[in-house]
Amino acid sequence: LTSMDIPSGVLTIEWGTFSGCEDLEQISLPETVASISQRAFEGSGLTSVILPGSVTEIGEAAFIGCTSLSAFTVNGGSSFATQDGVLFNHDKTTLLAYPAGKEDDSYAIPEGVTHVAEWAFYGTWPSSITIPSTLVQIGYNAFRGSSIVSLVIPDTVTDIKDYAFANSDLQSVVIGANVVQFGSGAFSGCYGLRDVYFLGNAPE
Repeated sequence: LTSMDIPSGVLTIEWGTFSGCEDLEQISLPETVASISQRAFEGSGLTSVILPGSVTEIGEAAFIGCTSLSAFTVNGGSSFATQDGVLFNHDKTTLLAYPAGKEDDSYAIPEGVTHVAEWAFYGTWPSSITIPSTLVQIGYNAFRGSSIVSLVIPDTVTDIKDYAFANSDLQSVVIGANVVQFGSGAFSGCYGLRDVYFLGNAPE
């Protein structure tokens, strides 16, 4: 089964409903769907996701492990938005999910984004990610298992949650001067990490 039409009247895609459905490439969600629960599509074969305007809630890690997913699209509504296939909240202050099948080598998080949500870059391709001067918080597991190699965290960031970069390909990171919350295991499993510079004291 490579495609599926969810019947009208369905309100919620429940936890793990399509988890592990590797053959499922396309799914059509009716305008009645209001919420997508956590891990609803984890590890499925989806290549793209079109969210109807009726969706107001997307649970944590709803699309993680979807390695063929190259883009999100939002059809109206006031809860979510996309830019270059990346999923944000409506006013684009929170980056919710970067598609794991989007095979770009680099990505610049747009100015105005203040939060990177939990699991947002899990297992993603870009080796270079630029963080804007507006960012304040990096969420739980935000870059876990990603291909990111080096990163400069600006002084605006004050909060880095648990396991934010765990098991990523990080080799070098510069941490800005104003981080006051540093989660446990933030760099656990980063076996290639050689250089960590605190307080913005990177070499010239």
